[in-house]
Amino acid sequence: MNLGFGKRKQVDWCYVDCVGMQRFDVSEFPCVVGAAGSCHLNRAKNGNVSIHKTNPDAEVLLNGIPMNAPQLLEIGADYSVKVGSQFLLLRGDADLDAWIRSMNFQRWILQDLVAGQVIGSISFAELPGFVAQRGLSGSDVITTIEGAKQAFYLKDVVPATAFAAPASPEEQPNLNHVPVPPEPGPEPGPEPEPQEPQEKVYSNETQPQAVAPDPEYPEEDANPINTVSGEFTCPHCWQHFDRGDVMWVAKHPSLRDPDLGEDFPLRFFPTSFDELGRALDGMGVRCSDMACPNCKSRLPPQFLDLDTHIISIVGAPSAGKSYFLTSMINELEESLPRHFGLAFKDSDASGNAIVSDMRAKLFSDSSNPAEIALDKTVPGGEMFKSWERDGRQMKLPKPFTYLVSPFAADSGINQTLHLVFYDNAGEQFEPAERSESGESSDLDSTQHLASSKAILFLYDPASNVRFRKMLSEKMDPQLRDEKFLKLNRQDNIIAEMRNRIMTELNIDANDRIETPLLMLIGKCDLWAELIEEPFENPISGEGIDYSIVDRNSAKVRDFLLQTSPGVVANAESISQTVVYFPVSPIGHSPQKFVPSGESDERIGPVPGMVNPLFPEVPVIWTLARMHPEMFRSVEKEEVSG
Repeated sequence: MNLGFGKRKQVDWCYVDCVGMQRFDVSEFPCVVGAAGSCHLNRAKNGNVSIHKTNPDAEVLLNGIPMNAPQLLEIGADYSVKVGSQFLLLRGDADLDAWIRSMNFQRWILQDLVAGQVIGSISFAELPGFVAQRGLSGSDVITTIEGAKQAFYLKDVVPATAFAAPASPEEQPNLNHVPVPPEPGPEPGPEPEPQEPQEKVYSNETQPQAVAPDPEYPEEDANPINTVSGEFTCPHCWQHFDRGDVMWVAKHPSLRDPDLGEDFPLRFFPTSFDELGRALDGMGVRCSDMACPNCKSRLPPQFLDLDTHIISIVGAPSAGKSYFLTSMINELEESLPRHFGLAFKDSDASGNAIVSDMRAKLFSDSSNPAEIALDKTVPGGEMFKSWERDGRQMKLPKPFTYLVSPFAADSGINQTLHLVFYDNAGEQFEPAERSESGESSDLDSTQHLASSKAILFLYDPASNVRFRKMLSEKMDPQLRDEKFLKLNRQDNIIAEMRNRIMTELNIDANDRIETPLLMLIGKCDLWAELIEEPFENPISGEGIDYSIVDRNSAKVRDFLLQTSPGVVANAESISQTVVYFPVSPIGHSPQKFVPSGESDERIGPVPGMVNPLFPEVPVIWTLARMHPEMFRSVEKEEVSG
């Protein structure tokens, strides 16, 4: 066969017959694709090239999918086209010779889409016998010539009779080049010397980009995933893994994941990459997203390349965690650019959609209180997601991920931080009568505490009897209306949190963790007047003032010793560093309202009065201690906890 190198004019498009080993250059449009004449390439006036099915009764598959409508083609992209009984590869490029040289037409690669592994590398003539002998699935296995970046489903290449029953021993193909584990038995003889290709064009002078070029067939569990001490911690399931264990998310729409279901793209272990190091899926499409190898959840962009800090938000039921999370995110986006020259932005816009929606509600200009009030976090609600691990269904809180990075070109800082926030339902920490399975589920949902860089506990002083007596003249519904009072022993919740952290980290009962515990005393707009000296804002254009944080912390601690000494005692038995912060997510007393179509009263912010007080300070304090090179400070004294 002669593909005519050096004898043709430079053309934009060509296709090759993978079985007949023939090359067809496109010199004018429209152009017939394939001998059947049922498929054409057309060029529009704007230069775009599209592929059309001209015979409605003909079988035409484009990248494994039946083609019924015209499809626009991209320069530099590979396409597999099945027209009748022909298997074609199509491409538009400035250097089509290099594309042809990258492929070996004498070898066909087979790859299992489910396992993400190479099954074999054989000639086209050997495919039917090999399929029958192995009992392969026509829908879960793809095949293409070695070096190609697009493939065909096995069911579309091999006759249906090959899937009926295993072939007899006499019909089995030559498997000398098939990378499979050796069968037990006598030592095999020497492998025959590989034959040289008929012509130089097939010798793959450049490194081929095969669908799965790995020559080794990995033994099962030869390299188990290090779920305990791997380099990375999954933000979804909190199990560990190393860089080499990461899975990729397929781009081709026909590749679906058998474990997660038809709504999810296939997760796979890559065996082939493009020139930028991006994995190629089983149909040769470049992939950009990665997934955890344990729970298969999609990882945030750049997850493997950035410092990741988990920050956990905990608190009693109805303490206002959702309002705090929403205000905190909003104020970080305002404060970091203004005072530190740092951008605060979504790392995963779709994953953060819940928080984005809450921000849009809380900070809207609506005059209807029902339109700005937020729903509380409940176990199993939209803030949680179900996962299966070790045969058990678990409800785990969704991670909300953000990036912090300098935005000025002359900042002198070349660093980006990846932040992961969790908002746990307070009910999961309440010591209550419940089944052992319920306790186990709660423990699963709070494991992120053991991996956190900081734990933010939001304390609601309105649930304390002494506190309410000190503010008996206030008409705030959080203090006066019994239907909105959530009485609980928050010192017990802190003690329960401590037990879970100690158990997860296997720490002695008398020890304290190194992770800072930040006690956020909420609704400070209510009780700040009880403090002799007013609170100061430690964040300014000069940076963060640690001495102000110290002074505020001392004032809050003294106040708690008067009203809730058990909270102080339990908190300071957990961590070596405990800092107290006054915060108010909305900055004013809420009002009562009745949502349209309902009969029960609720409380929520007053439209136009939302003015958060200090919700961003705890996170900025945490990050400034870990990355002083990124955060300006007035003084850098260590806080004594």
